Order: sequence, then structure tokens, then C-alpha cells
Amino acid sequence: EEQPLWDGMFFPGCQNTFSPVPNFCPPKIQQMDEIGDQIVRRIQKGEAVLEHCGGGKGRAGTVAACLLLRFGREGIRARIAAEGGTLFAMAPKMSSEEAINEIRRVRPESIETEIQEDFVREYAEHLWRKYTVEDELLGDTTAPSYTATSAPKKGAPKYLVLMGLPGAGKSQISKALAQVGKSPATKFVHAEQDEMGHKSCVDFVGRMSAKVARGEHAGLVLDCTNVTVRHRAEWLSVMHEPAREETALVYVQGDVEKCVRRVMARANHQTIPFGRGDTIVKGFAKSLEPPTDDESKRFGMVCTLESQADIESFLSIWGLAAS
Repeated sequence: EEQPLWDGMFFPGCQNTFSPVPNFCPPKIQQMDEIGDQIVRRIQKGEAVLEHCGGGKGRAGTVAACLLLRFGREGIRARIAAEGGTLFAMAPKMSSEEAINEIRRVRPESIETEIQEDFVREYAEHLWRKYTVEDELLGDTTAPSYTATSAPKKGAPKYLVLMGLPGAGKSQISKALAQVGKSPATKFVHAEQDEMGHKSCVDFVGRMSAKVARGEHAGLVLDCTNVTVRHRAEWLSVMHEPAREETALVYVQGDVEKCVRRVMARANHQTIPFGRGDTIVKGFAKSLEPPTDDESKRFGMVCTLESQADIESFLSIWGLAAS
């Protein structure tokens, strides 16, 4: 078994912290958290830190990759300063693969075993889960559930085209509208492109729109990013060009960084792997075209929802209230 290094190996004022890890193995999750927290505290005091193992590649490389995940390339001091000096969980600044590759670039042959590689990936997931929980405790709460408390208002739109970045909150609207009505003729149909795929979604929207027109369903809500004017116009065509007064374009506006955080924390997203999504969300953000004046001529209602209060006010059109 490993033993602590003897005190005579260190200069006066140099403190050794012993955290034993078997050779060719990774630390435990809690142990890695404690190592990171100890380093943060010492950096906050203005101290320097040296992290090592027996050979300086396997266990030390694994810990270094986990530190890189947690604090990023800018360094621990810069990250702590950016976070206001707190020890709250920090969202990973890169993927596990990027962290592993970066450590191996700087020190070849680091992270020697498969279980050490797997641990870096597991630790990335742990950081995202931990960050999401603490973020909710700090005020970014999950969406409320809704119940139907009254009948929909007269003239409420039947064909809803949602638009916005992944993670903006579009699904909150589509799931809430599922609470409207009890029989097929009084219920909304929900179409989500991420779940169905584009081709199947087009076919489904076309068929369900015809049923809405015949009165077999109360309405249809399309949950899709729809970042361009062209995409939104194409969906109206798929819906068989319903009457303008029966349509609504709903832009759920979300802060890009918050959307990235939410998407990366989702463990069961249909198209974006857990811990990924930064490039995807920011790519959509660059392409996004907000609703235009011309679209007001095609849609009977065009609205931008910027807050939770806006979403709740919008859903009240269908007699829905947060519970």
C-alpha cells in the first residue's frame, strides 16, 4: 500500500496532502471532488499547488484531466475569479475527450488505463449533474406543471408553430397544451421533430393538420427550432395553409448560455448526447432569424416569450394555469 512521503522531502512551509489511489486506477468521485476543493482553497490563499503520483502519468494525468474539465484552460485562478470566488459547482468547460486529449498533448502517455479514461467521462457527467442541482437551488428552477382551470378563450389559435433555441423552453408549452381537453376532439396534438425525425414529423404534421381542420382534434403544436423564416413558411405549407386567424408563431426566446447549460445537462435528449450541445446551440443561435413583419401577415398571432411569466400568460389563452 502507498504511504505518505516523509516530511524531510519538503521545503519548510510546503505542506503535503496524501490522497491514496491504487496504481493504474482512478480516484473515487467524492475523492476527486475533495482533491479539487482542496486545490481551490489553496489557490484562493495565493499558494501554488503541485499534483503528483508515482510516475506522473496515470493517476496524476487522470486527476489533471478532471481538473481541466472543472476549471478549463484559462486556469484555476481565472475560473475562481470569474465565479466570484465561490466553491459552488462549476459547469465543465470542455468535453471529457477534449480534456483527455489536452493532457496527452502536454504529457504523452498520460491516463494509462481504460478505467482511468472511463473515470474522466464519468466525472464530466458528475460535474454536470452537480452543477444542474446547485443551479436550481440558486434560482434557475425547473418548469412548473400546468392544469386546465377554464375553457380556452374564443378564437384561440389552433395551429401553433414554436421556434427558439434548444433548451429555451418550447417543450414546456407543448407539454402544457397536452393538458387541454379530455376527448380527442378537444385535445391538442403534439409534434416534436427531435423525437420523430424530420421526414416522419412532416408526414405526421400533414395528417394531423387535416384532422384538426375536420374537427377531430382541437389543435396542433409543432415543437421545433424553426430558426429561419423559410422553415416556418414551409411548415405552414405542410399544415395545408390554414386560415391566418387560426395560426400562431411563438418565439420562445432564451439566453444562449442558459440554453447551452440546460441542453448539456439533459441525460435523455433524443439527438444531443449528455454533456454535449455547446456547438449545436450556438450554431442555431447564429442562424436564428427572429419573427419578421412579413410573418405577421401570414400568422394570425406572432408573439415573443422572454420569461416564465410570459409563458404562463400565453398558456392562459387555453385556460391553463401553473400548479
